[in-house]
This record gives sequence, structure tokens and C-alpha cells, in this order.
Amino acid sequence: MSGSALKNDAGADNCPCTRNCPRHGNCAACVANHRFTTIGIPACFFTKTGEAWHDRSYPAMLRDIQENR
Repeated sequence: MSGSALKNDAGADNCPCTRNCPRHGNCAACVANHRFTTIGIPACFFTKTGEAWHDRSYPAMLRDIQENR
């Protein structure tokens, strides 16, 4: 979790997600959306560098933790 990630409102400037969606900057809404509707880990769990890989798999999250934390 990077910076202010997983707070209810990280703000658009602190959100590592590179996609434009209605939940951008609202990590709580993003996590809830991923839990019920999408496959993959929310960008909130990645650093900005890790999110730039556009791979939201568990192995990518582990790689991000090892390389960018």
C-alpha cells in the first residue's frame, strides 16, 4: 500500500491508478468494486511504479513489494 492508500479518500493526486474511472482517488470504493466486479488487485495496493506495469496479478503485487518498497 503506497502513501495514503486504502484510506477512504486518497485524493486523485495520490491515487496510483492510471485508469480514469469514477472511483479514482477513492480507495474504499475502488476496493469494493474490485471485490465484487473485477478480476485483479486494485491499484491502491501497488506503488505508482508497480501500477505502471498494468499487471494486477498477485505475482505482480509481490514483485512490486520486493522491488519498490
